[in-house]
Amino acid sequence: MAAHGSNVERPFDDAVQQVSVDEREPMMAQGQEPGVSLAEELARCEQALAASEAAREKLEQRVRELEYKQVIVRGELRRAEGQVDLIRDLLLRDHSL
Repeated sequence: MAAHGSNVERPFDDAVQQVSVDEREPMMAQGQEPGVSLAEELARCEQALAASEAAREKLEQRVRELEYKQVIVRGELRRAEGQVDLIRDLLLRDHSL
């Protein structure tokens, strides 16, 4: 019986070993290192996601600041154009007198 039991375990061990090798290939293709547990990979991905979200929020804040500044600059430009028009009108009026 013992000899028969060892024959049964041997093919099973080979199959388990083959499955382990086969499972490494997709992990390596996806960038996951062999020997890294899924929980560790998940934690790494969650950290990367949190960092990406923080960077996105920072960029969105910067965009809002720049949009606000652009509104101010457009207003200043309109006022400056109005002043230029006024000065031009005054100079042309003086030349006509």
